[in-house]
Amino acid sequence: MSSDVFDVKLSRKGLELELDCTTTGAGGANDYSATRSFLMHALGWAADDTPLKNALDALGFKERWSDPTFYQEHADKFFVWSRLVRRENICDERARSAYLQEVNDDPEVGDVAAALRERFPPHHFVVQARLTEERFGEGLPESFGTVCCDVVEDHAMNVPVPDSGVVSAEGSLRQVIFPSGRVSDADVSSDGRTLFVRLRHVMISGRGSSAQEQITGAGTVLALDAATLQVKAHLALDPLLRRDKHQGEVTFTRVSPRGDSVFVVLRAGPAVRYGFGEAQSGEVLETFHPPGGTSFSDVVFDPAGRDSARVIEGHGVETAVEKTEWADVHATRAALDDARIAAVGGTTLAVYDRAARKERFRVEVGKVTEVALLPGGRTAVLAGPRAKEQVRIFEWDGTEAQAFNQKYPSHLRASPAGRLAFVHSMAVAVYDVAETRLVFFREPMCANPRWLGEDHLAALLSDTVFVFDVKASLAAGRVSKIQVTSPSTPTVVKAPKGKR
Repeated sequence: MSSDVFDVKLSRKGLELELDCTTTGAGGANDYSATRSFLMHALGWAADDTPLKNALDALGFKERWSDPTFYQEHADKFFVWSRLVRRENICDERARSAYLQEVNDDPEVGDVAAALRERFPPHHFVVQARLTEERFGEGLPESFGTVCCDVVEDHAMNVPVPDSGVVSAEGSLRQVIFPSGRVSDADVSSDGRTLFVRLRHVMISGRGSSAQEQITGAGTVLALDAATLQVKAHLALDPLLRRDKHQGEVTFTRVSPRGDSVFVVLRAGPAVRYGFGEAQSGEVLETFHPPGGTSFSDVVFDPAGRDSARVIEGHGVETAVEKTEWADVHATRAALDDARIAAVGGTTLAVYDRAARKERFRVEVGKVTEVALLPGGRTAVLAGPRAKEQVRIFEWDGTEAQAFNQKYPSHLRASPAGRLAFVHSMAVAVYDVAETRLVFFREPMCANPRWLGEDHLAALLSDTVFVFDVKASLAAGRVSKIQVTSPSTPTVVKAPKGKR
């Protein structure tokens, strides 16, 4: 981001602005600007006697246009957010300078500027923004030139449009697509009526086969109505992290089943619990720091959201309310309910009895990636060598109850009644534990399934959130009776002595 001479083409639809900008190269050949301060700066000088210009001047824009504090004080009055959508023709500036020198020295080159443009097409970028009021877009020119910059770093950059999802339905499938976005980190409210996802903005550089995608920022947590897939609430993370001076990549988020808070977990950094929804939205409720040199690899809640557990990667599990410290389990993933904590890591499954405050059992299961808790004290895992994975189900005493082979499974989740959902070859599968019946949906490829009660499943892929009607899918899908292998006697691992 820098100051330069930009040629701008402006389009507007309601509150939405799009600026198609070309960098002239008066400064750096790859310079661009995308903050709200840049928009105020550029549009404030683009034309006289517009509602935006008059409102800026009334606040002292003419006198303070170069003062960073002016934009910090007033950006929220004019723009909700801004974001960089696309950059093209990013060049090697050293090679460009060398070529410019070469053609300048060549007497046979008549039009140096044209030769430079042909060899190194001008850098081009697109900025989108949302106005606070439609009147501020009135009278703005469709094209103009400007010498402007990002006067200050903006806390409202890269905020995806939370109400821009395109909702559609077909048969037993509903979906919402977020253009220029990527969805991840799905969670569900305890009543199954709200689906939470993290939406991040995607910037595209280049065109055609050379186009590259870059996910920018920590993104926004959305609360979606599970029935309509409309956005009910959202929380932009980047402004909060900058405000609280947290640096580094956000590895994942977890929203409480109550919908009142969200854990934001940073790589090799803290897990910060922010308020979400109407009350305390954006307020820091708690901050947890992992031991030096470690990271949190998972955060889980009990079904009602009364307690949570944090997994210190390769180390222990800690709960927030009952203050359980299970220090020697070497976990990477976990699951939690009122009675148990199940943890997996490496090749081991371990289950902790919360009432007795001691480890119930620990067994070797092969390389293990996922764990889920079933009713009746049962625990399910995905485990085994690649291409020979199994879904394995264990009783409360550690004996194995069921197992079946399933190549490349992932994302194991249990429904309230005890059915298992997982991903197989990018399709969602449901396994009925009681009936040993497996269903492969004939729906689009997707991942990261989450149960919305007992009758619906949500899943994600790229820019899309899917919701399946499980009953209708069972009626129309491929149902197969599978061979459940005879339970083997698992290898019991003696838990090392230590704190329980």
